[in-house]
Amino acid sequence: MEASGNGLIGGDPEAGAAPLLQPHNLDAEQSVLGAMMVSLAALDPVLGEARLRGEDFYRGRHATIYAAIQELYERNEPVDALTVAEHLRALGKLEEVGGQDVINSLAATTPVPGNAGHYAQIVKQNSMLRRLLGAAQRIQQSVQSREGEPQDLVEQAEVLLFNVARAEQAGDFSSLEAILDVELSKLDKLASGDAQMTGTPSGFKKLDEITGGFQPGNLVVLAARPAMGKSSLVCNIAENVAWKAKRPVAFFSLEMSETELAHRFIASRARIPSDRLRKGNIQKDWNKVLKAANELADAPLFIDDSSDLSLLDLRAKCRRLHSQQGGLGLVIVDYIQLMRSEDPRAGRVEQVGQMSRGLKILARELEVPVIGISQLSRAPEQRPDKRPILSDLRESGCLAGETRVFLPDSGGWTTMRELAALADPAVVRVLALDEERMKLVPRRLTNAFSTGVKPLYKLRTKLGRTIRATGNHRFRTIDGWHRLDELEVGDSLALPRELPTAPGEATMRGDELAFLGQLLRQGINSTVRRAATHKKGQWHVDVSGAAETIRLLQFVGASGAAKRGPANAIIEHLRENAVANTNRDVIPRSAWTTVVKPAMAAAGVSAREMQARIGTAYCGSTLYRANLGRGRGRSRGRAAAVAEAVESPVLARLAESDLYWDPVVAIEPDGAEEVFDLTVEGLHNFVADDIVVHNSIEQDADIVSFIYRDEYYNEETERLGEADLIIAKHRNGPIGTVALAFQEQFPKFVNLASSQAYAGEPEAEPGEAA
Repeated sequence: MEASGNGLIGGDPEAGAAPLLQPHNLDAEQSVLGAMMVSLAALDPVLGEARLRGEDFYRGRHATIYAAIQELYERNEPVDALTVAEHLRALGKLEEVGGQDVINSLAATTPVPGNAGHYAQIVKQNSMLRRLLGAAQRIQQSVQSREGEPQDLVEQAEVLLFNVARAEQAGDFSSLEAILDVELSKLDKLASGDAQMTGTPSGFKKLDEITGGFQPGNLVVLAARPAMGKSSLVCNIAENVAWKAKRPVAFFSLEMSETELAHRFIASRARIPSDRLRKGNIQKDWNKVLKAANELADAPLFIDDSSDLSLLDLRAKCRRLHSQQGGLGLVIVDYIQLMRSEDPRAGRVEQVGQMSRGLKILARELEVPVIGISQLSRAPEQRPDKRPILSDLRESGCLAGETRVFLPDSGGWTTMRELAALADPAVVRVLALDEERMKLVPRRLTNAFSTGVKPLYKLRTKLGRTIRATGNHRFRTIDGWHRLDELEVGDSLALPRELPTAPGEATMRGDELAFLGQLLRQGINSTVRRAATHKKGQWHVDVSGAAETIRLLQFVGASGAAKRGPANAIIEHLRENAVANTNRDVIPRSAWTTVVKPAMAAAGVSAREMQARIGTAYCGSTLYRANLGRGRGRSRGRAAAVAEAVESPVLARLAESDLYWDPVVAIEPDGAEEVFDLTVEGLHNFVADDIVVHNSIEQDADIVSFIYRDEYYNEETERLGEADLIIAKHRNGPIGTVALAFQEQFPKFVNLASSQAYAGEPEAEPGEAA
């Protein structure tokens, strides 16, 4: 059977069951094509209003004929049976569709050309039914073959079904001419006073003047420290959008129950102090309560107070509500950090970043503004000026100003403070870890900035690397990214195994090089550094393993009989008791648990089989107590052998990586001073003080705003009952500060239009000055 789609559904050929035909109406398809060839008036209803597409036709040759009609129409050429046939002949497709007789038959058998638009709708409806069946088949297949976790399959199913419903609205490329036509129409309405703004109104005059209303597809992040009034402000915005603008609002509250929210809405609407409402002390205000409840009942405001909400759950619920309501005016999430991550392996910073990106994708998908509430860290309270700044919202720690950052293009170093002082940090490239390949590659900076004065810790590794960072700055361990205050002595950090240097650049002083050369001539593998505080030019030499320790003691010796005796005793002890030298360039033993064992389970390889494949006598779990490769001096070779034995590409990449794993030996407080951070394009990490560290996470938000109330920090302030809404980032418009009045007794924010703005008169609407 000829069809432009899958054609058949179901049926078991072996069982002899007849396949089921997909929904279609050939008469409607023929009538559409015939009407377009006999009546010029039939073209616009089909091409413009119904927006019929070639893939909407069930029969393949009908789709081919329709494409020919479209091409003639777009060329502004006549459309009739003769021109269509000639065009198909020129394309070499006339015989493919049945020849001239088929074209003539279509034109001659059209029932009523004036009904072309109706025929087109019949064709489109059948096309939608076929897509729906296709989605159902895909869902059935994914479930039967267990292509993912149940929750993931549910999400995929909802996306497939949602895409079927949205297919008619799905967009393709738009010409600038078409876009400008729409925008000019909007601007004309604004200029003539027929429209107030282009987006969803917040109800706060100055805010709407800055934003033009919350725009479709935008993510708006509203952040503040506790007790600033975040929930109160979004409740006021939700009330205004749903009750006054009559636009549907989806309100996801992970912090407050629906009962608490209901009390807030009633208290705000009725202008009754919330504590009186909570205690039921409302006998005198009962009429106000009833009136407020009745008004709110008419508002299209939908509340979900699920405390265990994932991004997948939220997106699925928004899609359903969007379909039920014919669109949404606003989505509110209170608040982002309380959402459940679908990836428990990711650090909290990555999880919050994933949620922020997911909310942005949701905003674009549904063409609706999304407000995400975010809890700020204590960073503002550690500064004399408590007003939040944009860097307070970035999910990362910070480094001391003197921290050196490696520059691969020059092979040199610069400091965090120097990078922050650049007019355009984007001209600089740093060295970053590509975690997909575990290789170090150059990446461009996107920003460098100060984040204020913060407490610092000093971290030192076994090789002598030191770095000063805040407690929440993250470092790359074998198990992923971890904050400094989560690290313990013994945890291994990622360091570059080597760094590219500029030709001819000296990386060691002459005396250092000479001393190291003498040690290497004696077969002593070591790390050498000058004792910084010693006036006699002494050195610190770090060695590992018995053989190298013995060679060092014999080569350097000991000064004086009192020291020679203990040195000789150490040599004898090592000769009698120590094992062979250990290669320090190893993969930490935790990789056995986090990488090797899961790979063994996935490949169905037992411990005995794995150990046999790598040429090791079976020793039970003893092997897992050592770093990968310990005992043979071939750490990377051993790791590669294990990777091949258990079929682990992750371990293979670690074995061939550009990283050296260096254990932490000390972490201690180190004062407080101005600190800095960077943002790095794509990979979000960089090499600082010879250690791989994470960068700051840029927000996906189109607008970032903060709430600040000076009276919370300053009892002597002259701004009692006032709050500032700080627009710190606005991707498509200006930034600024909006002064609002805060009526704490309700609680409620209103426009600060006069000294009476926070007096609280019942007549004022949400967001309006009293």
